Amino acid sequence: MPKCPFPIRISSFLPQSRILSTNPVNLSTSISLSPNQSMEQPEVIEPPISHQMFKSAPKMGSFTQGDSTLSSTIESHAAKLDFASVENLLTRIRSENRTVREHTFIAIFKAYGKAHLPEKAVDLFHRMVCEFHCKRTVKSFNSVLNVVIKEGLYHRGLEFHDHVVMSSNMNICPNGLSFNLVIKALCKLGFVDRAVEVFRGMPERKCLPDVYTYCTLMDGLCKEERIDEAVLLLDEMQSEGISPSSVTYNVLINGLCKRGDLTRVTKLVDNMFLKGGYRLNQHVYSVLISGLFKEGRAEEAMSLWKKMGERDCKPNIVVYSALVDGLCREGKPDEAKEILNEMISNGCLPNAYTYSSLMRGLFKAGLSEEAIQPDVVTYNILLDGLCVHKDVSRAVDLLNCMLERGCDPDVITCNVFLKSLREKSGACEEGRRFLEELVVRLLKRQRVSGACKVVEVMLSKYMAPKGSTWGMIVPEICKPKKISAAIDKCWRNLCT
Repeated sequence: MPKCPFPIRISSFLPQSRILSTNPVNLSTSISLSPNQSMEQPEVIEPPISHQMFKSAPKMGSFTQGDSTLSSTIESHAAKLDFASVENLLTRIRSENRTVREHTFIAIFKAYGKAHLPEKAVDLFHRMVCEFHCKRTVKSFNSVLNVVIKEGLYHRGLEFHDHVVMSSNMNICPNGLSFNLVIKALCKLGFVDRAVEVFRGMPERKCLPDVYTYCTLMDGLCKEERIDEAVLLLDEMQSEGISPSSVTYNVLINGLCKRGDLTRVTKLVDNMFLKGGYRLNQHVYSVLISGLFKEGRAEEAMSLWKKMGERDCKPNIVVYSALVDGLCREGKPDEAKEILNEMISNGCLPNAYTYSSLMRGLFKAGLSEEAIQPDVVTYNILLDGLCVHKDVSRAVDLLNCMLERGCDPDVITCNVFLKSLREKSGACEEGRRFLEELVVRLLKRQRVSGACKVVEVMLSKYMAPKGSTWGMIVPEICKPKKISAAIDKCWRNLCT
């Protein structure tokens, strides 16, 4: 392969104090690994099948067939992150002077990336030719470069790029993917002007930017608050015949929202919806909804909320919180509570920000008593926080306080405690016993409705109450002579 006629030295874009050595990268000297990431693994017994392959390959009359099978075995071990077996097989292949396909090395590089071991990928890349007689191409180069940059080692990635591209004996010429990775690293380091230079120089090097190149550069420009330049890039890519993706629009909308330019944002969103096939992500929806409410454009915010549902984009806690906060700012705490109830029914637990927004709204509407009276939602937030931080004893104390104040637990309350019990051995039995005790305590306080809710949770999780528990709850249900309705409800729960 001819040497690249347009070598590009990326390190020259960096300040002199930042330029790294162009010697082969030994990342292992500067990357501290956690004990769990250490590559020192105990000697393992070679799987019998691998041993048989080595022994049988010469008898097949072709080393190629045996080498191909062994490459597949190595790729299988790499996919399982079984690096001890990979190293074992590579050692034997090297000692028997066999060859390994480049595709196999790429599979190993990807595995090192998943295991957060970029230094191993770089080291193996430099050994490919001399130890395994495998010619390196831009494919294996890009694979290693991607592993290093994905790990957040942007300076290292640029150093590795320079060493390979400028090397006289590798003859690797970067392609579009190589430039995309370099532009990403430069943008992450804040060298956006350098990234623009690389971008503008791509056509001279026979590489045309693609949608990913434009998105990466737009994102870098937006983070530097150079929104107008990013918008111009959108026009440029369309004039070049490159269709923007949903990611392209999301990057621009997010940047415009942060600048508070909602007029241009709404035009951009309308343009997306008119063209069809584009989806906003949850983060952009939350930023848009929050921004529209802050500008007093509540109707547009709620309209966007409806469009979100129509486009099958499931709201998360950030979107719900933006709605609750916005409605409370508009003096509509009742509507905010409806959103809160919908949020809980969809299995999305409110956080402290959601609840503080609601309290602000209630105080603003003159409903101070309602604001300071904790309800099941408030308790659930506090209970979840305590359980997440392993403070279960205080969570139980708070549950007792909740019961004493006449607040019945709901499905979320039960789930919070069941989740905290999952880590214990015999979690299912522990959970059943906890919920049964809760039923008994509620019945002793004549809170039959609350006890029934807990029983419903038990049935939905296939935790059948004991006979003694049924013996306590059935007479209480039968007192108002609602026997038929109660039996029907129990059967429905058991059968679904």
